[in-house]
Order: sequence, then C-alpha cells, then structure tokens
Amino acid sequence: ENLRPDIILYLDDWGSKTKMFLDPEMWREFIKPEYEKCFGYIHDRGVLIMHHSDSFCEPIVPDMVDIHIDIWQGALPENDIVRLQKETDGRITFMGGTAASIIDRNDTTEEEVRQEVLRACREYGPNGHFIPSATYGGPDDCIYPDTYARIGRAIDEYNTGNK
Repeated sequence: ENLRPDIILYLDDWGSKTKMFLDPEMWREFIKPEYEKCFGYIHDRGVLIMHHSDSFCEPIVPDMVDIHIDIWQGALPENDIVRLQKETDGRITFMGGTAASIIDRNDTTEEEVRQEVLRACREYGPNGHFIPSATYGGPDDCIYPDTYARIGRAIDEYNTGNK
C-alpha cells in the first residue's frame, strides 16, 4: 500500500517461439485468474504492468489486456503483431518485434541488425503502441555485448528519418 513504483516488470514465459506451453483454454482456466488478481491489485494503484514473455502468445493477447498488462515485453515477430495491434486498439504496447536469431549472434553484422530493427520499426511502428527492442530484455540480457548498442543506433536512424 505504501510503495508506489511507476511500473512493475514481471517475468513469466508462457510458451516457446512457435506455441504456448498450455492450450489457451487451459491457460485461461488455471493461469489467468491468478494474474488477474495480482495485476488487478497493482493496476488499481496506478502502477503500469510490463510483462515479459518472449514467446508465442498470440492466442491470449486479448486476455493479457483483460488482466491489465500495459506492455508486453518480448513480443516475438512470430506473433501477428500488426493484427494484434489493430485488435487491441492501443490497450497494450508491444515491446520487442525483432528476431533474436538475426540480431544477437556472434557473427551478426551491424547491417543485419540495422535491417532487422528497421524492418520491425517500419512494420509495427505505424500502428503505434510499439517499442522496438531485443525480445528478451534490456542491455544486459543480450548474449553479445554490442547487440544492444547496435539496436539503439538503428532506432536512432529510424527516428531521425534516415529509414
């Protein structure tokens, strides 16, 4: 009651790159109610909820809105992000959108990272409520040390109009 953070980051992967760990109906029956209680309590106190799940969650994105997730961190491009952006109409922000298999390898070039980040920005940016990033988190989460800086440079390029 006395702690008033601006945002809470919760981490729980709900699937693999191509499917959920549980059938969506089973997820709704057993997982959703508990998150709804916890996130509802937090949300009612004016705190934003960022939920990390770098997995295929497409079938439950409307449920993620229902349980008060403000930002889905880890939105993989395997999800139909454009369709989901339209369906959720700004009620959730998608963070990620880049393919880790392209941007975070030991042999990835600056140009490969640039092209993947620009692809994500061009594809998802126009629909709003999108934050381009690595799908698995912040600067210390990338496997290779220069990856996050490369992502930042590509985002800067996109934002300055050199697309």
